[in-house]
Amino acid sequence: MFVLVTAAALALCCSGYDTNSLVTVRMQDTGATLINPGMGLVHYHYSNRLWAYGMYSKPGDVDPLPGTSVVYLRVLWNDLEPKEGEFRWDI
Repeated sequence: MFVLVTAAALALCCSGYDTNSLVTVRMQDTGATLINPGMGLVHYHYSNRLWAYGMYSKPGDVDPLPGTSVVYLRVLWNDLEPKEGEFRWDI
């Protein structure tokens, strides 16, 4: 089995590929935010103290971050579910 796998690996490595079919793309820098779904910019809130959220900013004081599609809030479970089965989604 080892010989068969080794022979197959050598055949693939030695077969080469057509370098004429490679395409090089050079992107222009537009200065715009690159939005990358599932990756990229994430707004991470600094505190796990629920009462401290927004204590340093007035409502409407912060503009939304361009390109941010995920917000990570670090809250304690007992803040989300103060009583079993009763959830506070308004946080």
